[in-house]
Amino acid sequence: MIKKLFLAIAFLVFVANVSFADCSSPSAAAIPPFLGTQTAIAPNVLIVMDISGSMSWPAYTGKYQGNEEGYFDPNSVYSYNGSYWYINNNAKAAVCPKSSDYIYSNRSYKGSCLNFHYMTRIDLLQWVLTGGSPAHCSSASSADSSCDPRTPNPNDNISGGILLSSYNGMQILSPISRINNSLLLSLANLISL
Repeated sequence: MIKKLFLAIAFLVFVANVSFADCSSPSAAAIPPFLGTQTAIAPNVLIVMDISGSMSWPAYTGKYQGNEEGYFDPNSVYSYNGSYWYINNNAKAAVCPKSSDYIYSNRSYKGSCLNFHYMTRIDLLQWVLTGGSPAHCSSASSADSSCDPRTPNPNDNISGGILLSSYNGMQILSPISRINNSLLLSLANLISL
């Protein structure tokens, strides 16, 4: 009996003539039908971000691959000037060590190596969404509009780049073009067109 009932339901679902809405018309996607034709609501996106202790863990584990993303451009060579890491493509990159304990400030490294050793999970999330955390911003002031990488503090704007600070306090001079390619800033640029 149950087998016959199941077959009858399956027949009705798969074979019965069912009407479908015409989703190809331009107005079908403009306003949901339950809102009526007179209501227009601006798009709204809510992003929930985890700020638990695990977000301070290293973003990369395992073996270094050579393509790790983060605040550092993975294909550029970086040198340290005593205050921050900056792109120095004239320098020869040292071999990426197995531990960050063996990264020395008097050597240059590929950006992917520095991302592998210094980026935390929260750094990667901030990098993808906003382009990073400007150096003058603290966690207490991160909601402040002055922490927008598009309008940085003048002290963070150094020769065509923005000085970013990782969760662990590492400072990186990042080209503005890399910051502008982040997800939310790219969307903001599209909306402002």
